[in-house]
Amino acid sequence: MRNKSWRFGTLLSVFLIALLALGGCGGGPHNIPGDTPNPSPNPNPNPNPQPQVGVLKDWEGEWKSFYGSLDAPEVDAVCEKAAASLPAYTKKGVKSALGRSYQTAFDSMKVEGSGITFMDSKGASLGTLTYASRGVEKRKFGTFDIEWHQFEAASGASDKTKGYKYLVMLKVHSDTPEGVKHWHMRYGSESLKALIDDAAKAMWWPTLCAPGDVARLLKDMSTPEAVKEIVDMFKSVNPLDGWKGTWVNPISFLDDPLMKPVYEAVSKKAAAKGKTYTPEAVKGFMKDTMLKSDFAGGAKVEGNSFTFMDDKGAVKATVSYVFDGIEARKFGEYPILWFVFQADAAGPYKYLTLLPKGKDSEDGFIHFHMRYGDKSVEALLDDPALALWWPTLCESTTTAAKFAHDMLEGADEVVEMLP
Repeated sequence: MRNKSWRFGTLLSVFLIALLALGGCGGGPHNIPGDTPNPSPNPNPNPNPQPQVGVLKDWEGEWKSFYGSLDAPEVDAVCEKAAASLPAYTKKGVKSALGRSYQTAFDSMKVEGSGITFMDSKGASLGTLTYASRGVEKRKFGTFDIEWHQFEAASGASDKTKGYKYLVMLKVHSDTPEGVKHWHMRYGSESLKALIDDAAKAMWWPTLCAPGDVARLLKDMSTPEAVKEIVDMFKSVNPLDGWKGTWVNPISFLDDPLMKPVYEAVSKKAAAKGKTYTPEAVKGFMKDTMLKSDFAGGAKVEGNSFTFMDDKGAVKATVSYVFDGIEARKFGEYPILWFVFQADAAGPYKYLTLLPKGKDSEDGFIHFHMRYGDKSVEALLDDPALALWWPTLCESTTTAAKFAHDMLEGADEVVEMLP
């Protein structure tokens, strides 16, 4: 049994897509790392790491995540200056991209010996973990050689700290002789290899400095050189690249005979929960509410343009967009992130909000959810009348058979959607 429906699986995941680049903080650019050597065949050879004494001594002290400073006026000024030279981004779009690059789930930390205490924005402890060293992995960062120091939690794991099981850290450094000392890290619960080599994390550079040095780091970030670095970086990163390609609209499958078992299964399951829906009514809900869209022929995403196709495969509209930031909302108890795009010209597709693409199982198909309209982003995301509206696009190889199979497995979730 699947634990996520086709419809909501990707809503519950956070993806770092290509637009989330970091321009740098005064020194070498934080770009996509270059070609990397093959990692060691067994990057985590010891399944039960033992505590070691003083393995984190080179990072000892109290450190603050720069992510918590992104609302500073200096950052707004930097984003405004950068956006003026980036036609594909608004000021809000630049700021959102920077924020995702610096993002951390903690506000500060205290490193002592072999332990790290992670703290929230109020200084309260999220928990303390003791780490064991797992060696050093070298990589190329553009033309630079960098060394990721690897650590695995040996003790202290809890629900609040399980996401910090693995750490990879660069040495404390400054970008200029008079610059602010700081360092970069990544953390996660999957593996050390994923933190270093997963392409989805290539743009993720959490940055830490001494609490008293945040103002100086903000000043370094505000220099013309740093702004130019951000501009140069973002010029090569297209905001819509995360959705690039040709997409099928599954609304085109709803009349296929292969969908009949889906409607029957949902109808039967709905009756068991006290909801009265005939198979035809289930089909109507999916067609006129949940998947409702006016481009049954699918879409093509290329560059900054989104082309919408009608049911005969003809072009309805090709719209050029700028990235206008990320809006966080909740779906039930889960946070979801909408990537917001807007067009200069008026029309039914002026505002476009996209969720990251993904698939719900190993044998599933890649898809994403969206909303579009001509009023405002707030109208799309906050109007209760649109709460059940989830237009969807699927990878071009998706067939009616694949879609019907996936929907049949997710019949329980469709029942929950029925009003």
